[in-house]
Amino acid sequence: MYQLVDNLSHQSGAHALRAGIDVLFNDDTITYPRSVRGSYMFASMAGFLSGNYSGFTQTFGNPFVSQTNPNLGIYAQDEWRVGNELTLNLGLRYDLQFLAPIETDSNNLSPRVGFAWSPTTSRNFIVRGNAGLYFDRVPLRAVANAVLSAGNTTDLDKLHQPSVSGIIPTQAGAPTFPAILPERLLTTTLVDFTTIDKHLHNAYAKQASVEVEHTLGDGRTVSVGYQYLAGENLLMSVNQNVPTCVAIATNNGCRPIATYRNNSQYSSVAESTYHGLHVSFVQRATTWANLRLTYTLSKSMNDVGEAFFSSPIDPAEIKRDWGRSDDDQRHRLVITGAVNTSMSEAATAWERISHGFQVSGMLQFYSALPFNITSGVPNLQGTTSRPLANGAVASSNFDVRAVEFIPRNAGVGSDFFTLSLRISRAVPIPDGLRAEALVEAFNITDRVNNVIRNNTFGAGAYPTDAVANFNTITAVGDSRTFQFGVRLTF
Repeated sequence: MYQLVDNLSHQSGAHALRAGIDVLFNDDTITYPRSVRGSYMFASMAGFLSGNYSGFTQTFGNPFVSQTNPNLGIYAQDEWRVGNELTLNLGLRYDLQFLAPIETDSNNLSPRVGFAWSPTTSRNFIVRGNAGLYFDRVPLRAVANAVLSAGNTTDLDKLHQPSVSGIIPTQAGAPTFPAILPERLLTTTLVDFTTIDKHLHNAYAKQASVEVEHTLGDGRTVSVGYQYLAGENLLMSVNQNVPTCVAIATNNGCRPIATYRNNSQYSSVAESTYHGLHVSFVQRATTWANLRLTYTLSKSMNDVGEAFFSSPIDPAEIKRDWGRSDDDQRHRLVITGAVNTSMSEAATAWERISHGFQVSGMLQFYSALPFNITSGVPNLQGTTSRPLANGAVASSNFDVRAVEFIPRNAGVGSDFFTLSLRISRAVPIPDGLRAEALVEAFNITDRVNNVIRNNTFGAGAYPTDAVANFNTITAVGDSRTFQFGVRLTF
């Protein structure tokens, strides 16, 4: 990665003018060998010992793809002190990203505005606000996946890494474990393509916030603020060759294009919103203590998961996945603080005993995250189904366009609580050295914080007829742990 950055600033009366340019150039080679040495599957240990495999996959072709990615960003801004009470920040930014298989999105103009207003002469009351657009870059991994597939086409003659799969030992020409095939043979499976929309737009966020801060004296402040964020053109993988019937014989699931199976195309079609209200109290460090308390009440919604390039349940109607985002956490409370004895040099016997101690801690409480409930029932579109709404039951290989699902991320997980403490003692040593002994305790209450649940509901009617292990805990967070250390500062 090569980068050239230059910034200029100029002060003119009440205006602080700034402008700059950022040139970024990526040059990379991605290696993705997949199953170039063959991949055997066995149904049992006995099958493995005898070499009787249940399936074989092998990838051929070139596992390398090279990319170059120039990026340009320019900006100009003005910090304008309108008076003693008001400061305005006005700015404009423009970004360009050049990617070979994608048309350059040239509409990435980002206005920004902010202000700070202190109406009192004591300056103990401040109102701050800002709003603007913020553009993202297209991730190079998505571009590489499309190029590695077939040069971002659905041309069978341009397959970059053709493969064979589903081979069983009884097929003519099937390899004998652990051998691999010398060339691509025995392939009757239709190809899945990965592409990226040539008209892809850069994702961007519309952001705005406002905050009121009041100083209470002696380093204490209390603030209340609101944040808004809306994500547009978020990236997701959308199948462009969706089946409409059960695959039988050679009908290929009645897909629009019968010569291949799926075309998973990276598309800028997803959206998100976030609303957050935060309250904080801060006692800045004094000679003996400091404290910070923050609480956030928020709501986060979107139609794309946090998993790597998520896909919608219905490729024809993305909004059917609109629901709580994977990281939607209604309440978050964090309290941190420390108390200490004097850190000055000791002169008396008592001071040598009492000086240098510090006790600090952190309390964290987060309300439950959601989890997505799946049914495990296959559908024609090949995506992960959710249970049907209104107690209906879906049969195998149904069409998602003809049914109504429960909302995405309808499950409610577990809340999170942990308390950590740290006790340390600093002792000065001659010649400018300083030794510190410490003990740290994490999750000191040994609270069991559930992390992962079994999210497969089963084929029964929701919400009453679940499989026995639905919603059972499959992973928990760290238990109580202690850490001891000595640090020497010089």
